[in-house]
Amino acid sequence: MVKFGFAFAGLLSGLILSLVCFDQTVTEQPESALTWLRAVFIFIPIVGTSIAIFVMRNYDLTEQKAYEIRDALEARRGAAKNSLQEPEIITQPNVDYLSQNA
Repeated sequence: MVKFGFAFAGLLSGLILSLVCFDQTVTEQPESALTWLRAVFIFIPIVGTSIAIFVMRNYDLTEQKAYEIRDALEARRGAAKNSLQEPEIITQPNVDYLSQNA
């Protein structure tokens, strides 16, 4: 999601500069361009944060629940590591097994 945000911000920056009549060829920008730049760089983060708050309003992840999820993931990771261990190499044959099946 962060990569998407950076890509979206890069796309918007060029669009914003053209919308506020930013002229890169002049040494001093018109006051209207600077005013619009200030407004855009204030209100776009406000709108984005408001959208994020609205989307996350019902996300009930408490600190305790986060610890429980972490413990469950660590237990699952430990179980996966144990199942992927190499088999034990037997150096001496089981004499009892061999005598029973002979």
